[in-house]
Amino acid sequence: MFALSLVAVGCSSGKVVSFVNEDVDFTKIETFALSRSVSKEKLSVDQQRMDSVMLGTIRKQMEFRGYEPSFAPDVLLGYKVVLNQSSESRVNQPSPYSQRYYYPYDNFNVTTYQYVEGVVIVDAVNPSGKLVWQCSKNFKVGKKVSTQSVLIQTVKEIMVVFPPKI
Repeated sequence: MFALSLVAVGCSSGKVVSFVNEDVDFTKIETFALSRSVSKEKLSVDQQRMDSVMLGTIRKQMEFRGYEPSFAPDVLLGYKVVLNQSSESRVNQPSPYSQRYYYPYDNFNVTTYQYVEGVVIVDAVNPSGKLVWQCSKNFKVGKKVSTQSVLIQTVKEIMVVFPPKI
């Protein structure tokens, strides 16, 4: 059976949502390995670099929580990122007291904001492929912040929810 927990984090981009398989005894999990959802050869150079950063962040967080990397792991961890390029437009109407109000042919100010929104999903499966844990978080990135830094921070926020080694 799976349990669902919501953890509110200080970022406005969303909540961390976690699914835990209650049939799994996390006290017996000591080792982990990382898995890729796509072979490295199918990724562009930039995607390979980002993949290495994401897997490295997951590895560091697992080691920080007391788990050891292994070639015969108790759990395999992987991630998925879904991105969507979006934009939002706002029309700023002139004040009735401004000079533009008296010129009905003037254009209104239209401001367009472009951003990337998406979700990061990190999951852990046992060697037989059974889902042990899964966690996700939505995010939104504007032009002033790098997508890479937001993804790294999102993974860190997700990994806080992974049960620490006892």
